[in-house]
Amino acid sequence: QPLCITGGEGGGGEDGVAGIWCRMNPEDFYKMEVPFKMDGPTKINPCLLPDEYKQALQERERRISSWHSSVKEAKLSLEKQQELQKAVQEKFKEWLEVTGNKREIYDLGRGASRTTSS
Repeated sequence: QPLCITGGEGGGGEDGVAGIWCRMNPEDFYKMEVPFKMDGPTKINPCLLPDEYKQALQERERRISSWHSSVKEAKLSLEKQQELQKAVQEKFKEWLEVTGNKREIYDLGRGASRTTSS
């Protein structure tokens, strides 16, 4: 089961370490793509994901696919496509600010650039 490390709040385990972890809500679970190539035979996650987490990922992918289909079916002019892209980018930047994820994106970019330049 995916776990959320809480830093002293939340659930606890049978091992007597109460308040350090809790079971992650499936809607909060995301796949993480490593932005660089790794040596070795393991190319995919060897751990099986519980069904409820698979279903949450599949539902998110379905919604994204539906969004892409809606945009494609709208048959927007190039100008309208650019307007939509700009609006989506602005909303994404706002979301990064509000959620505090801007730093994480910045750090991912720095890590990827260090890997490609070495």
